[in-house]
This record gives sequence, C-alpha cells and structure tokens, in this order.
Amino acid sequence: MGKVDDESPAGPKCTRRQALLGTAALAAAFAVPGCSSARSARVRSATDANPNPDLSSWEGVRAEFDVDPDLIHMAAMLLSSHPRPVREAIEAHRRGLDDNPVDYLFEHWARSEERLDDDAEQWAMEAAARYLDVPAARIALTHNTTTGLAMVYNGIDIRPDQEVLSAHWNHWASEGSIQYAAEKRGFSRRRAHLVDDLQTITADELTDRLVDHIAPETRVVASTWVHSDTGLRLPVGAMGRRIEEINQARAAEDRILFVVDAVHGFGVEDATFADLHCDFLIAGCHKWLFGPRGTGLIAAGADAWQHVTPTIPTFSMSI
Repeated sequence: MGKVDDESPAGPKCTRRQALLGTAALAAAFAVPGCSSARSARVRSATDANPNPDLSSWEGVRAEFDVDPDLIHMAAMLLSSHPRPVREAIEAHRRGLDDNPVDYLFEHWARSEERLDDDAEQWAMEAAARYLDVPAARIALTHNTTTGLAMVYNGIDIRPDQEVLSAHWNHWASEGSIQYAAEKRGFSRRRAHLVDDLQTITADELTDRLVDHIAPETRVVASTWVHSDTGLRLPVGAMGRRIEEINQARAAEDRILFVVDAVHGFGVEDATFADLHCDFLIAGCHKWLFGPRGTGLIAAGADAWQHVTPTIPTFSMSI
C-alpha cells in the first residue's frame, strides 16, 4: 500500500449486476489456497452444477450456491456462501499449488496477482476500479475490511495535536484500529453522537450533527456506510460534500480526511467512489459481493495516498 502516480482511467464503469456476474474473474485473481471439508450428502457437488446457468431467475441464481436447500440463508452480512464460479476457481488454485507450488506460482504469477486472461477482466484491481469508477492505481488489495482499516489508520498522517472524530456506532474494527494507532502516536479520539431515535432521524439531521462535531483539530472523520447492527445507511455522500467545503479553508496538513468503512454497502449499493465524496473506502469482498473468503480492498481519492505511510510492502507488479 502506498502512493502511486498512475491516474489512467480504469475504463467504462460496470454496474453492481455486472460486478456480481464477473465474480468468477475476480475469484481467479484473488483466490488463495485453502482447506477443504467433506460436503453434506444433501448438498450437490460442484460437478453436478450447470456450466451454463440461467441467471435470469432466482432459482437459477440460487442453484449456483451449495447451500442447504432446507434453510433460508441470510448470512451475507457475516460470510457468504461461495457461488459455483468462485468455488471452482479456488479449487483450481488449491490443486495447482498443492501439486507443484513453485512452478504453479511462477507460471500463474501474472494471472493470480494481476492479469486473468485475454477474454476476462484484465486486472483484478481494474475490475474493482471499474466498479467504483476510479483509476486502478488507487486500489490496494487486502485480506478483509479489518486489515484495510488497520493499514489506513496505522499509516495515516495525524499529529499529536490533532484528532480522529468517529461517527455514531462505528464497528469495533474501525474503533479498535483508531484506538491502537492513537495509543502509539499520541493523537486524541472523540465520538460524534448522531442518533437519538432511529425511527425519526433524517439524512439531513445526520449530516448536520456530524458537521457540528467537527473541530479545528479534527484531522480524520471515521464513518461507517451501513451499520451492521441496525442496518442504518448513513448519508456519507452528503457528509463528504460538507467536509470538502470545510477543507477549502484548511491547509494541506490540516485537511480533514474522510475514511469510510464500506463493507455493508460495497456490493449492495450501486454507487461509485465519487458518489461517496470520501478519501478512503475500505471493504471486504467476501460478504455481499460473494467473493472468495480472505479478500478485500482499499480505494483512495486522487491525492489521498500521499497522506499515508505504507505498513506492508507490496508484491504487485503494477506498482
């Protein structure tokens, strides 16, 4: 993770539906070796799957998942079941790496890390970039939302005389990352109370309350897009626009950086990065996007990476 200079466009934006249909391509890029377990006898095997499924119907979509047919599955907020293309891609990589790790790694380095094939998505980061409508150079691949949050908050430039302002009910993945960074570097942290009554709160009230909490020492505003415990969707786009207005009167070193935990909006809401008016969007891909377990990303604004010191060196050949 670090500053990059390539601002070339990622190509035509893809919709949420196209992103989901392209999960097999993303799986081939993100897949990592994993362990397998015995399947229940009532669950069909991957070899029984229809290679040309009809995804125009709910029955066709549901048939792509090896879920227990006797249950109603609503687990995507925790960990999604892998659809057939993702299962097959993971299994193919697992077999290749188990059979001949070194040769398989070097033969497939470009495909597993970046390029998939001539007919599918060109790059894993480009696939994500097209969905968010940003240049691929602004995307960093991670293992999950928590790792992405920790990398950003551990590396973001915050002086001891500055603070992180957290929006109401942020997940512990955000708050814990902020707490650990604050303990190491000496900046302060503060909570913004935004909600009294979920039944009556409005988007304008949420935005106004957040802005009212911003102080001259506020360096980072940390917000969740969709709360995992209540389902409340925060108007992060409107919040981001107000933060941009405040930043017009601030020096670069005092500029407010808006960081969004987007895991429960990514793959659900059909929004671009620009729609959210944030500096960093962080999300896992193994929930609502149905990607392989252990995948995630960070998307950053045009000049956001310059405010972060990298923590983990990259092996990506595109950087």
